[in-house]
Order: sequence, then structure tokens, then C-alpha cells
Amino acid sequence: MARDSVRCVTAERARFDATGVVHLPSLVPADEVRVMRAAVWRATQALDGLPEQDGALRPGPGSEQAMAAVVERAAFDGLALHLGRGLDAVFGPGAWVPTRGPWRGVALPNLPGADARWSVPHRHWHVDEPTTADRPHPYSLGAFVFVDRVAAGGGATVAMLGSPRRLRALAVDLAPGRALTLDESTRGLARVEPWVDALLRPGSDPDARHRRFMIDGCVSADVPLRVVELIGEPGDVILMDLRCLHAPSANVGDRPRLIVKMACVAQP
Repeated sequence: MARDSVRCVTAERARFDATGVVHLPSLVPADEVRVMRAAVWRATQALDGLPEQDGALRPGPGSEQAMAAVVERAAFDGLALHLGRGLDAVFGPGAWVPTRGPWRGVALPNLPGADARWSVPHRHWHVDEPTTADRPHPYSLGAFVFVDRVAAGGGATVAMLGSPRRLRALAVDLAPGRALTLDESTRGLARVEPWVDALLRPGSDPDARHRRFMIDGCVSADVPLRVVELIGEPGDVILMDLRCLHAPSANVGDRPRLIVKMACVAQP
């Protein structure tokens, strides 16, 4: 049993190092998830309207404090324990810990928009942490906690698997001794990789974009790249390297996307 557990941990860590993303199913107990979902939904309904952005109805500017206040409630206190357990399983005991105190996380709901069909987004690709050539691991992780089911086409964040590794290679060429700028992480990568250049341009055929970017992918500087939707079931958690290129996507489903994003930091 112990040997099997070691192999599992090694596989999860290897998957994270290769792609920048790892999915931990059923990490948060169902009874706690139900209470969290109700709190996020009540806070979403209390907002003064949700403007449409990128094909989904999302909290507008100025709502950040209200969405963070949701996660400060007692119903979310157990998340640190559950996240800590998942972090230890992937990275080893005490290597990473959830951020505590105010602004430990934020609710990120969105509701179905007006788009009839879902397409791989071409806008707003970005990283949340700069990439440097000499640092193999991030300073922080994002933990996406699913308090309801998020299905394909349902407003999930999309991420480019492999992008943290590819950006480190890009930093060797473009930014020796400093961090890549945001433009270098997107447009700079597009200038040397036609597949990324095509991703950042609008396309009229959603099926063709799905096939090219989510199924076929590409290999760039020996790094496999592919776009995925960060989807999951209630209680699942997805850990993401914040140097991973990601973007918002449209919600063309029939239900709200209800998740909480938590921050995790590396220990010295």
C-alpha cells in the first residue's frame, strides 16, 4: 500500500511539473461543499447586476471585496485543512500551505451569457506570476475549489498545459536575468510559435479551434502544449501553477459556474 501511494504522489507531481496543472478529485467533503455553494450563490444574487464579459455574466469592477468576503466566512474555514492535505499528497509534507487570514481566497462565479456556441477563447490570455529562467518552481499556486459541477462549455477557466515550462525556455532567450513581461509571455511566445499566434487570433470555426488547440495541440521547443477547460465535480480541487497561461471562457451552459479560488504559497 505504501509503495502504491508513493507511485501515485510521484505521478501527480510529475504531471504538475510537466503541465502546470493537477486535478484532485473529491478533496472537500460533500456536506461542506453544499454549505459553501449556498454562500457563494447568495453572494452572487446579492450583487447589483452582472455585466456580460467574454460570453458570461460576471461580477463587475468593484465587486472584488464582496467576493473575497464570502470566503472569509466560517463555512470556508475547513478549506485550509483539506487543501493542506492535497498539497502534502502532491508535493510532500509542508512544502506548500494555503494562505490564511483576510483575502485568503475569492469566489469567482459566472452565469450563462448570450453566446450560442462555445469556442476556444482568443482574448485575455495571461499569467498571474512572472516567469524567470532561473526559477523552476512558482512562488504561488492557485487552487480552484469546485462548489458545484462545472461542465465543458460552462464558463470554466481555460489553461494552456505545458506553458510554464515553455515560458521558462522563452525566458532564457528573451529575458536573461529578469522576468518575462506580460507581453513577452503572450505576444512574445506567439512570435516564435505559430500555434500560439493562431490561438491569440479570432477564428470563425469553433470546431476547428477545438480540434487544433484542445485535441491536437503542438510541441514547441520540445514542450507539449494543449488547451484544457478547468472543469470538475463538487468537492474537486485543481491546482495551477500561476505562471500557466490561462483565460476566461464563455458560459453557454444552463447553470452558473460556482468556484472559489484560493492562494497557496511555497514554504522556505
